[in-house]
Amino acid sequence: MATTAKNTDAYPLNRDFLASSRLHLQHQVWTSSLGYLLHPAIPREEHMLIADVGCGTGIASLEIAKQLPAGGKVKAYDLSLEQCPPKGWWPSNVSFEELNIFEPISDHLIGKYDVVFLRHFICVVQSGNPLPLLSALLKLLKPVVVEPASSAPKMEAFMNMGGETIKKQAGWVRDLHTRFSDAGAELVAHDRHWTAKEVMMMKQEVG
Repeated sequence: MATTAKNTDAYPLNRDFLASSRLHLQHQVWTSSLGYLLHPAIPREEHMLIADVGCGTGIASLEIAKQLPAGGKVKAYDLSLEQCPPKGWWPSNVSFEELNIFEPISDHLIGKYDVVFLRHFICVVQSGNPLPLLSALLKLLKPVVVEPASSAPKMEAFMNMGGETIKKQAGWVRDLHTRFSDAGAELVAHDRHWTAKEVMMMKQEVG
């Protein structure tokens, strides 16, 4: 997708065989270093629905789906499904669909998901401002309120908010956890992990 004046946050990398191989290697690096895909603070509940935004090759979606309780499903989204498995290979609890997260969210997706999972967005948020992305992601989440009939004004306000070098472009990643509280959303956990030694060579190869 070409970068336009309307959307400066676009996927800047390729979607060929080498790009898919890189994503698979990065997946191995991260899972080996973190020790999990879904954060341990996230409760696993029956019939939970997860949105994997920017799913890439779909490898994380497929592995997360194996860990879900009965009735749990993963809906995987990406701007393009070129790197995803063909439909005949999809497990019964995983499906893939095209979605541009920087475009207005369709009504049928708003407030639908228990968990929103994403990664690979350092190079995508080229504007250096993660708030439009966070706003869109929060629209996908089911609002968490004390009573079903209650309103969530802080959540609603946050959802309405509307590089020279890669270091400058990705600077938002370092303080992303502070942006949640500033915007009125609750951050449940914030972890930092070093790359596991056994995958250090692999990390060097994927950049």
